[in-house]
Amino acid sequence: MWKQILFHTLLFIVAITGESDDDEIDFSSLTDEVKQDIYNIYNKLNLTSILVKPNVTADKIHYYLFPKGSSNYEEIDTSNPKQFDANSFVVVLIHGWTQDRSTLWYELLKNKFMKRASQYSVVETDWSEYAKLNYVSSSYSVKAVGGFIGEFVVKLIKDRGVPIKNVLIIGHSLGGQVASFVGKKVFELLKEKLPRIIAPDPAGPLFNIRPESDRLNPNDAQVVHVIHTNGGVLGFLRACGTIDFFPNGGSHQNGCLKTILTNIQNLTSAVFCAHHRSWEYLIEGLTLEKKFKSRKCSSHVDYETTNITCTNDYASLGVLNLSSTGKYYLDTNSKSPFSK
Repeated sequence: MWKQILFHTLLFIVAITGESDDDEIDFSSLTDEVKQDIYNIYNKLNLTSILVKPNVTADKIHYYLFPKGSSNYEEIDTSNPKQFDANSFVVVLIHGWTQDRSTLWYELLKNKFMKRASQYSVVETDWSEYAKLNYVSSSYSVKAVGGFIGEFVVKLIKDRGVPIKNVLIIGHSLGGQVASFVGKKVFELLKEKLPRIIAPDPAGPLFNIRPESDRLNPNDAQVVHVIHTNGGVLGFLRACGTIDFFPNGGSHQNGCLKTILTNIQNLTSAVFCAHHRSWEYLIEGLTLEKKFKSRKCSSHVDYETTNITCTNDYASLGVLNLSSTGKYYLDTNSKSPFSK
């Protein structure tokens, strides 16, 4: 057992430092117990040449509110978030690695929610102080950042009377993993789960090896709605939600060049194409809720060929009140409009 753990720990270190010639190192066959041991060993190693664990503080995380019915924003004083009331329906957006609140998908998704109904308030979080570090350090910030955002959400619920059922968390890429820890912190403090987390292509590197308790998983909210578009490269390939959508198989997207990621620090626009399709699909799906019709199957191979395990259960990835569970597969067009 220990030989297996040490061997895979070394493979893990090689994988994250970009020194492997393999396209992908597969840890999926390992049990959660072995993953936990590997992760614990890695946490204790002195890898200062590649890793600086940042000291995350709440004051370096900022929140910008677009109140319901308003196109103007204001920065929130987290000690007294007076802008919220019991009628607020709050959408909290969490960006990914290298990003800040100027990221394009914030603007597009914020506008989409503000146009849907007048009761939506949108909060754009900015954790760029930690998101713009090297990827390894940013990934180690995720738990603390998510914890602080979770405490902010709890303040809205307890101090401002925002019903927990009116809170929606959306996190893309590394922000999807942050959202996981928002859900965990809310449950820790309130003993009640958030109703819904939406995670367009949650980050995979460094999280594929983590046990469920240290990454996005189906227990983080009542509904964990995941859209996989670059799994095995920048995204998390395996199912990790209560409902998981796999457009075009969940790894490569029509209209994007197929790429192999050998080092997380050396990215190209071609790599980001498939990764960003997740939020593009979500935004289009919010406009056309009956589009992106997806079929429940056990695997993409079965969806494409035999259909033996596929059912007559269908779901659309842009529907906000989804209650379906399982893995859903669909095909898309190579350019917008993406829904077939």
